[in-house]
Parts: sequence; structure tokens; C-alpha cells
Amino acid sequence: MVVITELREDEEEAAVTAPKAVAGRSDEEVLAAVLARKGGPLPFLQAAIDVARRRSGLFRDPYAAGMVATMAEEAQAKAEAEERQKTAKGEARRAAETLKEEDPRTLGREAGRAWEAERVRGGSGLVFSTF
Repeated sequence: MVVITELREDEEEAAVTAPKAVAGRSDEEVLAAVLARKGGPLPFLQAAIDVARRRSGLFRDPYAAGMVATMAEEAQAKAEAEERQKTAKGEARRAAETLKEEDPRTLGREAGRAWEAERVRGGSGLVFSTF
């Protein structure tokens, strides 16, 4: 009897402290902790789907699997768009650096003078001072 009572008390304490621990954290923090504990995104998603299956009537709806697949496709499209945006920003930065490196005014005084002489002549491409 004593052992059963102690187990019930331990379960009650765990049930009381779990919501308190979660209450101070945002949903994303809690999910990130579960993601880390599960060891990766696929085991995390499998556990989430399993919990949804056991604790709700989600999969009683014949369209539920399709809706879950659609959410996954939308998430993938969003991730790809973010990656393209990062790549475009990086390419723009590299292009700006390349232009800065190719600007004759940054190569030295002589190159700057030759560039200025060409610009004054109208950009004919004939710069005799450098040959």
C-alpha cells in the first residue's frame, strides 16, 4: 500500500510540474526541445503524427493525410523560396564586390589615370599612355 501511494504521489507531482515547466516557455521552444530530443526532423514528425493520431480524431477524416501532405509541400516551397532569397542576396553582394575589385580607380594611380583619360576621350578604348 505504501508503495502504491508513493507512486501516485510521484505521478501527481510530475503532472503538476510538467505544465509549470511548459507554461514559462513558448511553443517553439518546447517543440525545439522535443526536436532535439527525438534526434532529427523525421523522428520528430513521426512522433507528432503519432500523438495526433492517438489523441485526436484527425485521421478519422479521409482527407487528413492529403492535408498533412499539402502542409509538407507548402513548407518545402517556403524553405526553397527562403534559400533562393539568401542565394540572391549573396550573389548581389558578390557582384558588388567584383565590381569594386574591377573598378580601375581602386587598382592604383596609373590605372586610375588611364581610366580617366579614356573616359575624357569618350571611351574609344584607345589608351596610349598604358602601352
